[in-house]
Amino acid sequence: MAEDGRKDATLSREEIGQYLKRVREEKGISLKTVAEETKIRVRYLQALEEGDYAALPGNVYARGFLRSYARFLGVELPRQQATVSPKAHGEEPEGRTVVIKKRFRRYRPKSGLRVIFLLLLLGIVVIYSLSNLLPWREGGEPAPEDIGGLNGSTAGEEGDVGEGEGKMVPGEDEERTGRVKLVQDTDRLGEYLVTEGPISLRVRVENAPCWLRVIADGERVEETLQPGAEREFTAQQELRIRAGNPGGLILKVNGEELGPAGKPGIPKDITFSLE
Repeated sequence: MAEDGRKDATLSREEIGQYLKRVREEKGISLKTVAEETKIRVRYLQALEEGDYAALPGNVYARGFLRSYARFLGVELPRQQATVSPKAHGEEPEGRTVVIKKRFRRYRPKSGLRVIFLLLLLGIVVIYSLSNLLPWREGGEPAPEDIGGLNGSTAGEEGDVGEGEGKMVPGEDEERTGRVKLVQDTDRLGEYLVTEGPISLRVRVENAPCWLRVIADGERVEETLQPGAEREFTAQQELRIRAGNPGGLILKVNGEELGPAGKPGIPKDITFSLE
């Protein structure tokens, strides 16, 4: 380059490539040898010699390849060419590609947030539990699902009934009350056998409201009865009732009055079956 008296001139890419190629050939060096020594691929060296910078990865790599190639051949490029003038032959500069690596950290909630979340969850569970228990308090029976109507639900839809702490009456010691026999009686469960059908149940509410569910031969009706209200139900084979406040519910079966269905505020299930 210095021999041509153009050391300070700005050369085109093709002129730079032709000069490097001429020097290489004068020294008898193959592109393969240059590639092995400079670690630059042969196709990139060819692109430099042909001035085809579009075949290179970018201006940053082009500048590096150019400097390495010139250094290997022992030639000095003009300062302007060391940066590979982007406007040679009217070409626009390529945009620099910047790779930004972001480190993503797994979000781990602070221990304080975990404690708050657990407390909120516990509060929801407690509120839900209380909401299920409160309807069974005296005078606070749950709203009926089907007030005054039958929906054809079977007796199997009733919830499980836990045994209370009241007196159990063994089957062999049944208490006979004429046409109605008491088989079992606890705080939460009662069972009667009726000797003659059909089974006719008459209920009367005293003192406080009482939520009542009645299933007669598989047909169900639910209602919240107010003090003074009376209802009558009939079944051919089996009649079941569940009372939310049995202490104020007076029972009468086939003309025989049985008294209060149970204790105030303790839900109770009672079954009347045809013997």
